[in-house]
Amino acid sequence: MTVGPDIEADGDIEIKEIPGRTYVVTRRTLLNITEVWMRLVMWQEGSPYEMAPGQCLEECMTPPPPEMSENTVMDLYLPVVERK
Repeated sequence: MTVGPDIEADGDIEIKEIPGRTYVVTRRTLLNITEVWMRLVMWQEGSPYEMAPGQCLEECMTPPPPEMSENTVMDLYLPVVERK
């Protein structure tokens, strides 16, 4: 989530800045999320990109109910750079 400079963290929440970079992104539900991550990594192995150092990210795209379910929609972000 992107927040403006006027937003302050509260309680256990932290605000962190992630340097700009290139990500490949896929949108999926939580059902089989581990398999989807594996397919994303396998995709990049045959692409003109390689994994870049940095944090892989997950972003919840639907308001989760009190407990997340297999129908919760997530975006998965894999940091990449062009192969040399």
